[in-house]
Amino acid sequence: MSNAIGMLTSGPLGNWLAPLLSAAILLAAAALDLVGVESADDSALFHTEVRSVIEGVPYKIGPWVGRDVEAAAAATQLLKPVKMMQRRFTDPATGRAFSLLIVYCGDTRDMLGHYPPVCYPAHGWIELDSNPASFELDGLRYPARSYRFRRTVAGVDQTMTIFNFFALPMGEARLVADMRSVNRASQSRAGVGLGAGQFQLLFGEGFEPAERAEITRAVLESLRPVLETITSGAEA
Repeated sequence: MSNAIGMLTSGPLGNWLAPLLSAAILLAAAALDLVGVESADDSALFHTEVRSVIEGVPYKIGPWVGRDVEAAAAATQLLKPVKMMQRRFTDPATGRAFSLLIVYCGDTRDMLGHYPPVCYPAHGWIELDSNPASFELDGLRYPARSYRFRRTVAGVDQTMTIFNFFALPMGEARLVADMRSVNRASQSRAGVGLGAGQFQLLFGEGFEPAERAEITRAVLESLRPVLETITSGAEA
């Protein structure tokens, strides 16, 4: 490209053609800058909307009462989230509890590689198994993933089951179960700017599969505004 411009601007024509080409290049660069600013503004507005709707997730779901848990500083620095919410839900009558984790990254690339098979083993958990799962909203079924982990603390074994999926603002599939879909979204400029969300439900010991499924259904119903906001991002 530079050789072509050099050829055009050399010789007798160069004295007047070079300024015209320079002006055209400057105008093109300005146009690109304007597009970038507009896109950044749109993304910022969308991020604000996502943050607001996540903050509106109810603290009471059936008999379960939620209490926010402060996110680890290391996780916040690593993920640079628009919003990270960790909430522990307890049944006051029994003392049993499960946790809900929502992470929304404004840059899709910040989400890459950060999901249960990577993050939990880094903190001493051993993955026991991973199985396809799903959930239903408005009569449609969407993919998710169920993970089981174990670790030993002070000689005591602990087990944990995690229900995990992602929500994307762009693409043909917007509620997805795997990191590959998040990676695909990160390949487009618009997809990177709108970000990606990850949702985890964490259950300790003592929750039977049927009970986990019922809790998951109730929690996802409460998350409907969040999921609808994120997955409508490209049209927002």
